[in-house]
Amino acid sequence: MVDPPPLLRPVEGPVASRFSYDRAAPFLPGRRRIVRFRVRSGADVRSPCRGRVTHAGRLPTGRGVSVRCGGWSVTLTGVAAVVARGRRVGRGSTVGRATVPASPIGRGSAVPRGSASDATVGLGVRRAADPFGYVDPLPLLREPEPATPLHPLGPARRAGHPAQRVRQAAGPAMLAQPLAFLGRPQLQRAAGLIDQHAHRAAGRP
Repeated sequence: MVDPPPLLRPVEGPVASRFSYDRAAPFLPGRRRIVRFRVRSGADVRSPCRGRVTHAGRLPTGRGVSVRCGGWSVTLTGVAAVVARGRRVGRGSTVGRATVPASPIGRGSAVPRGSASDATVGLGVRRAADPFGYVDPLPLLREPEPATPLHPLGPARRAGHPAQRVRQAAGPAMLAQPLAFLGRPQLQRAAGLIDQHAHRAAGRP
């Protein structure tokens, strides 16, 4: 049996209701074959996986989009589709917009219209060959990889005179030694060797 694929979270928003399902008694009151996320009405809804759109339009509980991802059917509810049936979509592609449900999802779960989060988007995952093969989507969700932070570089240091760089690298023991006997080419070469050593010590090429 093929494991369900890792899924991308379809919307940014908190979980409004969790998966609660038992295939031995799928129609008991309170059973939920999907998880729901609370979002702003009109927010973009992304495809959790790469696949082919098998449904886009009316559902028994409103509107939604279904995508066939390998051996799994992934359904998004509370979504006004912007893609057509038969279209292939990529993971993270926009497939619709969040819509306000016509009626409350459950007692105490309604959110007033016009609020910052007045819509809910449902996510269901089912084995395509099994009409009762629903699994909990939450453990399958993978968040986008966080971007690697870039630390700002400090201002570049001025190279300074080669003799000064040689003195600073050599330390106090050499401060008493006269460097006048060295010509500028020799000083530049010594300073270059010191810079190379400092770069290697700092892990820079």
